[in-house]
Amino acid sequence: MDRGSALASAGRPRAPAPRRRWRGGAALALAGLLAACQTAPQGAPIQLASEARLMAPEDAFAIPGPGGPAVTAVVQRHYANAIEQRVILAGASQRPGENMLVVQLFGRPISRSADHATLDNALFDMGKIWLEMDERLPGVGMVVSPYFVQNKYGPFGYAMGRYANDLCLYAWQRVGEVSLTLQPGAADAAVGIRLRLCKTGATERQLLDAMYGFTINAYYADGDWNPYGRPGDIAVLGAGQIIYPPDDVLEPVRAPRVAATPAPQPAPPVVTPTPLDPSGPAVPPPPGGGGPSSGGGGGPLPLVPPPP
Repeated sequence: MDRGSALASAGRPRAPAPRRRWRGGAALALAGLLAACQTAPQGAPIQLASEARLMAPEDAFAIPGPGGPAVTAVVQRHYANAIEQRVILAGASQRPGENMLVVQLFGRPISRSADHATLDNALFDMGKIWLEMDERLPGVGMVVSPYFVQNKYGPFGYAMGRYANDLCLYAWQRVGEVSLTLQPGAADAAVGIRLRLCKTGATERQLLDAMYGFTINAYYADGDWNPYGRPGDIAVLGAGQIIYPPDDVLEPVRAPRVAATPAPQPAPPVVTPTPLDPSGPAVPPPPGGGGPSSGGGGGPLPLVPPPP
């Protein structure tokens, strides 16, 4: 090669090798990945989408009475104005669904998040009660009791219904000041109670015992939180006095008893009386008189009429 050709070759731009370019891109990508790993937060906590939390049975806000259904699980959820627990109860029934005691503790706003929902803390609306029963006892014909009843926390209402061989109870209660000014979402101190209980072969009295026997086992650690009222107010309102429905509605309706039919006795034999001779009994002739064999008198024997 002459000097001119060498100079011309030296002046041309030399194309980079493809393999070297690929290696350079891979190195850049690897460097970027390592940089991203170094800037990502380490050990970030995992957030759950649901506000419900599973609690231990001993942390239940309400405890059934002695002999009542056992607590199998507790699901707790926070609201902007209350904490709600669904205390799941054991029970044998043919109706699908869970027996539960729902306890709602209303108090001051407790949620730090502004988007939390609120629970209705107003007085009971029977329209809402019917919606709750339709949701928690679908397909069961419920009948609201007309009787005034009261447990140790005050008055409550309830309804009964049958499903196959099950008897179902739905009861509702609000422990707190009775005020017409309460609005949905109010922060007044109160405790809301719902009881859904179905049991095969149960009586109304047995199901109602669960509503009379439970004990509220939780409160807000705040001196101003008191849904039960002052002792003097409790005496005036009659709270603490147990009132049951009439006794005749607490027992299941039974079919009327049918008296047992005695076994048929054999009929006595029929004795046919011997018919009397209308001519009367025969009287023998007097002594010495001729009978038919003596040939004396030859006439018929005298007839004696029958006794009257």
